Amino acid sequence: MDDAGLQARLMATGAVTTVSIDTNISRSSRIMVELLELAGALKGMEFGVRLVVSAPALAEIIMDLRQRFGDRYAPEMIADFIEGNDYLEIEAFTRADAEHQAERLTRLFADDASWQSAKVDAALADLKLAHRDDIDRSKARCSATIDWLIGSQAERGGWLLATHDKGPEFADLDRVSLERLRRALHTLSASRRGDVASEEPPSGL
Repeated sequence: MDDAGLQARLMATGAVTTVSIDTNISRSSRIMVELLELAGALKGMEFGVRLVVSAPALAEIIMDLRQRFGDRYAPEMIADFIEGNDYLEIEAFTRADAEHQAERLTRLFADDASWQSAKVDAALADLKLAHRDDIDRSKARCSATIDWLIGSQAERGGWLLATHDKGPEFADLDRVSLERLRRALHTLSASRRGDVASEEPPSGL
């Protein structure tokens, strides 16, 4: 989705656009605070933005915090941040999401062989080994990443997905990069303040 398409979607009159934030973005509290402030700046306009983090993504974030803080970790670190923000919600992965996940994967992969091949290809790409021709892919087996869950939930909800990933887990979905999302939100918040529409977001990602 290009800049014009993203802004058009975000500015749909009377609509609140839900954006699911992937783990590789949501694990940064600094970036999340910035996105939440930009979403809040649209309050009172004819359109709005709601940010969500899928429960499977939240599990990864909590694991990061537990590893970083050890015995100093407390659930309040997450709870206080979530409850203190009006534009952020945690979305449970429900039975309906599981049904949609299975439907989506069956749609993309007609049989088990193609599904196994897709998981192996994704793993090799992550390991920068996709170019290797000496690996017997026919016998390889890999587990599915939680990105499949995050992506399927976003598709079922009709949400945009903000992610850095370009892997097969999200290839068929409506997705935007963090940079494009930040740029669009900065432009919309600047237009409300009456600033020049070309205002650039602050650097320093």
